Amino acid sequence: MVPEISILIPVYNVETYIAQCVESLLANTLIDKCEIIFCNDCTPDNSMAIIDSILKQHPDISCKIINHTENRKIAISRQDLLETATGKYILFVDSDDWVEPDYLEKLYTLAEQTQADVTTCNVIKEYVNKSVIVRHTLTEDRNRNISELLSLKTPGYLHCKLIRRSIITADKLTFAPDLNICEDTLFMLKYYFCSDKTANTDIPLYHYRIIQKNLRLPEEKAAERIKSIHKIEEVLEEKEVSAQFKNEVAFRKINQLMKFFHLMPLKQCRKYYSVFSNMSSNLKGKGLKARYYKVFAKSLEKSNIVMSDLCVFIAKVQNTLKRQKNRKH
Repeated sequence: MVPEISILIPVYNVETYIAQCVESLLANTLIDKCEIIFCNDCTPDNSMAIIDSILKQHPDISCKIINHTENRKIAISRQDLLETATGKYILFVDSDDWVEPDYLEKLYTLAEQTQADVTTCNVIKEYVNKSVIVRHTLTEDRNRNISELLSLKTPGYLHCKLIRRSIITADKLTFAPDLNICEDTLFMLKYYFCSDKTANTDIPLYHYRIIQKNLRLPEEKAAERIKSIHKIEEVLEEKEVSAQFKNEVAFRKINQLMKFFHLMPLKQCRKYYSVFSNMSSNLKGKGLKARYYKVFAKSLEKSNIVMSDLCVFIAKVQNTLKRQKNRKH
């Protein structure tokens, strides 16, 4: 029997959280109509042993395990999971998160009733000492969904979206194998171009655990962000809509890289200033953030390093204060 949903879970170094993730899925009301597929990306801990122990208690659940012979990172893990899936719908779940008992049923029923190509729910961001509900909705306007994805108004999360596998196979959608930041955003951008109908539920069903990790140097993260934006631009060029979304891309470039600038010395930040050059004319909007970004872009065009450094310094202070606030709460 073809499963209704393929639940896809990349696994790497999550022994502290994986039990809660798997058990929350197994407690779901629709789990008997699903298959769960794990990708063991050479995890160095006991994550797979914990998974095996839990699954032995549920022999009736359809389950597959992909074992990598070397660590291939998130994008290739996601792609291998995708190619192994056989369900009508695809659902990615991060292995350090957990879900509500009616998560599967709510998204599946909504998709079946509306014939939506992508179905979403609200997300609960789980910080160490607080929980924050994040509204995550899509519209019936494809261009608006793409615009809001590019400009970070809606996240590119895979984990709160139920999507049709037939669209993925028909349009041969894949993950970029060399991209390990924003690989989900790039994939969803491709998917939006191929899909039509969307449906949303306002119920928060997915618990997204926020873990502060510094596994890579800030400069490495900045380089990955640049790579992800270049790949986004390639997709837009291929679809011949670069001009239509130039404002969103310009906004995203500055926003995403400033997110990591606060951890880097100014001398290192200057190495990336060229990425932002000649963008001020593309930045539209009346909000404070849009105007602030435009000042930064203008300062770069005029080679005003003092003003550029000041903009980055302000961003550093804002990001530091935000991180401290999250820790306190």
